[in-house]
Amino acid sequence: MQEFLEKNWTAGLADTDALRLVVRALLEVVDSGAKNMEIAILRPGAAVSMIPEAELQSIITDIEREQEEAKKATQEAQSS
Repeated sequence: MQEFLEKNWTAGLADTDALRLVVRALLEVVDSGAKNMEIAILRPGAAVSMIPEAELQSIITDIEREQEEAKKATQEAQSS
């Protein structure tokens, strides 16, 4: 997971992009689904906030859809 984060992280990443990156990294090592994940956001001077399961599931669904589309595009390119 550390390799994945090192490879895909960039300085100045927006909060939403950072959250998607974390979810993508976790999906590499845990069973799919929000029920298997809990993500807390820590910011200096602010209380810890948990990402709601519904929001997490929405992000996971988007990521899985993007991965399927990329997989289909690769298969179509190889068969052409």
